[in-house]
Amino acid sequence: MAEETRDEPEDGPGRFGVFAHLTSPGAETYRRTMAVFVMAKERFQVRLRPEDVYSELLTDGDPVVEMDEVAGKLDSLENWGNLRSDPDTSRVTAVEDFYRRRLLYQLTHPGEAAERALRTYDDALGRRGALQAVALADIELGLRELMVLAAADEPDLGKLRSTLNWACRAEARRRPQPRSRICPRLGSRPC
Repeated sequence: MAEETRDEPEDGPGRFGVFAHLTSPGAETYRRTMAVFVMAKERFQVRLRPEDVYSELLTDGDPVVEMDEVAGKLDSLENWGNLRSDPDTSRVTAVEDFYRRRLLYQLTHPGEAAERALRTYDDALGRRGALQAVALADIELGLRELMVLAAADEPDLGKLRSTLNWACRAEARRRPQPRSRICPRLGSRPC
């Protein structure tokens, strides 16, 4: 009989073990560590050594983490199924080096999916600044005005443009981004 393979870690609580780091002591460091792996994968760097993670954490602007703590976090993330490790034999120059524990870590599919879900969750909540009830009321009024203007037999293009520009400016104040990503250009002039 063929052995069944499992995607979930044996130590983690079922298939949601990849979220265990969120409720563990040092959750912020776990999130920073996972962010290092996600950013590395976006740069097509699939495997990282503990020293690579450590050096990235030193430059991310958050509190300094010791190398021993990074190694412990990587082991825990592996146990929960977020990361997988493979022996790192690329820098072995002597027999003694071969027997030392050297590992390369990479994101697992469940670990990457968990990070994508967490990023989406953070973006939806507006981690950088929550959308206030007053802003929601303004948005509702603007959308109602757009609906009325758009439903007219002969829409007033000046009012329509003005209302759309207002919506673009309101969104730009809420989340600073290049204006071209906030609202498409109307005619030849930007919003």
